[in-house]
This record gives sequence, structure tokens and C-alpha cells, in this order.
Amino acid sequence: MYATCTICNSAPTFLEWNGLPIAQCTQCGLAWRRSFALPEGHYEEKDIDTGSEKVSARRRNNDSRRSLLARYTALSGVCDIGCGEGLFVEGVLAVGGHCIGIDPGAEPVAFGIERGLPIRLGRIEDLPQIALEYPLRVSTMFELIEHLSDPLSALQTVYSALPVGGVLMIETPNFAAPSITKRQYRHSLVYPEHLFYFTEATLAAIVAKAGFHVRAHGRRHFDEDHLALSQSLELLGVRMRSDAAAADYQFRMEPGQSEASPTSSNNSPFRSIARTALARIVRLLGRGEYQWLIAVKQ
Repeated sequence: MYATCTICNSAPTFLEWNGLPIAQCTQCGLAWRRSFALPEGHYEEKDIDTGSEKVSARRRNNDSRRSLLARYTALSGVCDIGCGEGLFVEGVLAVGGHCIGIDPGAEPVAFGIERGLPIRLGRIEDLPQIALEYPLRVSTMFELIEHLSDPLSALQTVYSALPVGGVLMIETPNFAAPSITKRQYRHSLVYPEHLFYFTEATLAAIVAKAGFHVRAHGRRHFDEDHLALSQSLELLGVRMRSDAAAADYQFRMEPGQSEASPTSSNNSPFRSIARTALARIVRLLGRGEYQWLIAVKQ
């Protein structure tokens, strides 16, 4: 455990979130697990769900990420760190961009390689070597930084590997999201694999400490154009799941894939219109549970 905050070196206070012992900085608010213990080889042995519905949702979500990144930089020289089965890489290639991916998980990497994607086993520490072999100019880290035991060091490694003008895109849960704070952190996004818990302020601060200039910052949600009605209502604070259901990280579903999934057969025209309208309101009001950040090496 860190005795002091990795951002501002201040002392923490000790809390419990969703049954997990948590340390939270008394100055900047960064939160982290008091113990980082996970089974050895945890990520190397992690399985993936290749069911068609889950893959379709992840593909749509990655297409949304790709469109967002394209607003700030050309899609060339991209390396997706923690690429999983390579759906983001696939999406960039599909629109004529250039992208590779690295991931420590043998199963997702094998799945992507079988589909002809330029991904390989690797970790953030491999990025400087990759930069010698590949014209790296953009690095992406989607739902990754919260899993790292030393996020500042990881960001510094990315910074050193990128050229001047290089771009970093991060996506991670936003632990200041109303749907999380309203439950006093009894939420499925507070679970053992998440070692650090960032707000918009603390994410921007740690990225800046690594040397980057933050160019843009916003909020989104997984597959945000296809949210279930029940999930939009919950994100808007209109409907609440039971505490037990909301907090149960042992049976986490892909965000957006609930009992009232958009793929449900109970989809009347009215329900479809209502679902689309509420999803747009969630997006416009910034009520998603994730944040994204674009930063530049100057």
C-alpha cells in the first residue's frame, strides 16, 4: 500500500467502500485500495466473453471511442495498451487508420490474432521498445489505469515513449459520478481488480504530474447510445437498484447489458423511442459513470 498519495504526497484517511479497505488522500481526494493483492498471473489468465451480444456491445463502444479520438488527432501510429481481443484496433483499421495493440492476456490476444489483428502479448513497460519498431504517436488506455499498481510510473513510461506532439487518450471510471456517490460507493465498479479510484480532478492531476498537457476531458458511458431504459433511469437518479444488486461486483455484467437490455425481445416502438431519448439525456447531462481524457506531450 502507498503510505502517502502518489499525486501530492499527502497522508490518507482510511475508509471502507463496498466492503473494501480504501485509503483516500486528505488533500486531492485520490483513492486507492489499501491492499493490492491479486492472484499471481491474474491478468495473463483472464478469460473473455466472446458471446455475440457482448462482442457487439463492446464493438459499438469502441467505435464511439474511436470517433472521439478522431476529433483530436489523426488515427495513425496508434497503440492500444490493454487491447483485450483487439476490437478498438479492428475499428481503427476499418476506417483506414493504423493501429496495433498489446495486452498481457493470452486468451484475448490469441482470439484477436486468429482474426488477423496486429496485436500481441505485452505490457506498458514494453512501449519504449515498441516505439523503436513502430511509428508510435498515439497511445490509448481504456479501462486500464485503475487496474495498475503504479499508475504514475506507467504514465511516465508512456510519456517517454511518445514523440513530442504525441497524444494519450485515457478512459476510466469517474468516482465522482452521481450514480456512484449517491450509493456511498456501494457500487459494482468498486471491486478488487480496481486498485485506484479517480475523479476528473485526480485523473487530470496525475496525467499532468507525468508531464502531459491535458487538452480535453469529458464524461461518457459504456455503449452509451444503447443504454437499457432501466440503466438510463438509474444514471439520471430516477430509479435505484437494490443496494445488494448495485454493489455486487462478483456478478458484474457488461455495463448497459441489464435485465432490460436493448436486445430484449420486449422492444415496442414506444419503448425504443423512450430508450433512445433517455440515453441522449444521460449523455447531454454528463451522467455516465466513465470519464475520458485527451493529453498531449509538449
